[in-house]
Amino acid sequence: MDRVINCTGPEGDCRKITSPLLANLLRDKLVRPDPLFLGLDSAKDGAVIDAAGAASDLLYTAGPSRKGTLWETVAVPEIRAQVSELAGVLLETVTYTHGRQLQQQDQDEYSAISG
Repeated sequence: MDRVINCTGPEGDCRKITSPLLANLLRDKLVRPDPLFLGLDSAKDGAVIDAAGAASDLLYTAGPSRKGTLWETVAVPEIRAQVSELAGVLLETVTYTHGRQLQQQDQDEYSAISG
């Protein structure tokens, strides 16, 4: 064999990605790599885990950056499910934070969309 070609997709180790946003989040210890260095460490709901091990209530992730936590997270069906669940989490957070009750019509519309 003369060559080996890595076909596993884009770099997942957030320490090696040259994104200024990601570099700043890491520097400020607002995110940390997952234990396998395949993406970002995240909670079950997609909240990123900071350097101290606390789940954020402001920063969330979905898709390939969750590979170290969920493993199967690069295809559209998995990403669609993650985003749908995350939309529910964010909707609950906004509703709770602002002390608003959604009208039944809005809840029914959201259920139909995420359904």
